[in-house]
Amino acid sequence: MSTPLYRHVADQIAADIRAGVYIQGQKIPSVRKICAQFSVSHATAAQACGVLEDEGYVKAKPQSGYFVRSEAAEPDIRPPVSEMLPPATFNRLALLNQLLSITGQRDWTQLGAAIPDKEFLPTRSLQQHIAKVARFNISDSVDYQFSPGNRELRRSITIRMRDNNIQCHYDELIITQGCQEALALALQTVCTKGDLVAVESPCYYGLLQLLDSLGMQIIEIPTDVCTGVSIPALKMALEQWPVKACVLSSRYSNPTGACTSNDDKKQIVKLLREFDIPLIEDDVFGDLSHDPGSSTTFKSHDQGGRVLYCSSFSKTVGAGLRIGWCAPGKYYHQYRTLHQFTTFGGPGLPQQALASYLHQGGYDKHLRKISHAYAENLQIFQWAVQRYFPKGTTYSQPSGSFLLWVVLPEGADGLTLYRQACEFKISVMPGPIFSTTNQFNRCIRINCARQWSRELEEVMAKLGELVYDQLRNAIQLQCSKTAVG
Repeated sequence: MSTPLYRHVADQIAADIRAGVYIQGQKIPSVRKICAQFSVSHATAAQACGVLEDEGYVKAKPQSGYFVRSEAAEPDIRPPVSEMLPPATFNRLALLNQLLSITGQRDWTQLGAAIPDKEFLPTRSLQQHIAKVARFNISDSVDYQFSPGNRELRRSITIRMRDNNIQCHYDELIITQGCQEALALALQTVCTKGDLVAVESPCYYGLLQLLDSLGMQIIEIPTDVCTGVSIPALKMALEQWPVKACVLSSRYSNPTGACTSNDDKKQIVKLLREFDIPLIEDDVFGDLSHDPGSSTTFKSHDQGGRVLYCSSFSKTVGAGLRIGWCAPGKYYHQYRTLHQFTTFGGPGLPQQALASYLHQGGYDKHLRKISHAYAENLQIFQWAVQRYFPKGTTYSQPSGSFLLWVVLPEGADGLTLYRQACEFKISVMPGPIFSTTNQFNRCIRINCARQWSRELEEVMAKLGELVYDQLRNAIQLQCSKTAVG
């Protein structure tokens, strides 16, 4: 019996998916294009897509088409879950200083620091609002903007927070100088020197260095790169160690892009409430979802005010504005006192300009535009890793943000790759800076918020070549040891 035509079409597309022609999350040709490519009818093309969906190769998205499922192309593409290890301190300051000094080098290819290209930011619109404020309200702009910050800006932020199911009055919000200050004040509000703080593993290096500078101990909780922190491991840590606070990201954590499910968010908030432990939520990438729709945060499940919610506009509007915020819940008065007598407040001009920009209503359109662009860029970078890096390389598959977490094969080293790449003026973030442990020595983090070009593809090819060189050197070294033995 001859094979049905729709089956032949489905088999060919499935073979392309397995070969990596279409990668995870990428849209396959539309029904109309399949008709043209295979010279088949619309009904045959639609049947072929149905077969691909039934067999788990693709997933249909209403009014969008069919997209390759994350597990369709390669079963071992996802990096492994981290391990649970005893509390420790962070001692990577010298390396971090070197990394940050490279960030400002304009003649380098910057794939390290999580700063988007200016092409992705609303710089022209911001320029107009800054000029408007400077022209019509300059006297207020150069005056002190005392804590808790510009009222109109706080009002606009609280309205936006309702989109994430966070019911918060603008008088419960405090404007900070970026999310980093929001986190620092939150930690100082609920902890003191010597206290133990639970974090994700891997964890944003800025948070780890902040904890070290405050003299606090760190315990890393095993974390899945897709689903977030392990709830059983978190419970075990709370039972075994005197944890005073927990710092987590519920949406698109740095560096993995992990996103915790709504049910897990509820469980984590409930668990911490039972242990009477405050949760500091870092949601700086929360607005950068690739799939628009309802999304909750830890704060949206907070009933007792124990969640101190921190975020900023650094990843969506501009890091140089230095505008973040915190909704400290029941810790508001302690937090505001600390803020008031640490910085008195923030600069007035950026706060008024941002309030004006948010009020004019273009922010949502901007978010949709850059979120779509970041989703496409991640797919391109994932393709480049598949094409140019050795077999055995795995990587994250985030559903938001613009960061890619890459795990190199056995025999390769992320810190060595960073140092080799520096010789070619290429910046990446090595895995060791995201942990107090040595669990992530084979990892690197890549910033995908870059305009893709032939030159950037050549940079990815060079990185892959350097990894191949490491593997060859490792094999030669092993052969030499074997020969001597």
